[in-house]
Amino acid sequence: MRWGGRIHHLKYHRGETLLDTMRRGGVWAPSNCEQGVCGTCMVRRIKGSVALRQNHVLSDQDLAAGFTLACQGVPCDSVCEIELEG
Repeated sequence: MRWGGRIHHLKYHRGETLLDTMRRGGVWAPSNCEQGVCGTCMVRRIKGSVALRQNHVLSDQDLAAGFTLACQGVPCDSVCEIELEG
């Protein structure tokens, strides 16, 4: 995970969302509704694929550009790299 000019290597536990993994790894990430509605937890996927449990805010164009929701995103590959802006 890239955030604030730093790279954080976090171990993913099967079934966790990206947000769960960040929290468990001690990395702060913005969130609000945690239901895929508000978009506060939006991150950009750099490498790997992510399945969304719910998505009520990102457009097809957002998804094509690599954006995903940390609260609903579940990594599908052994390596998943994301970037949190801000």
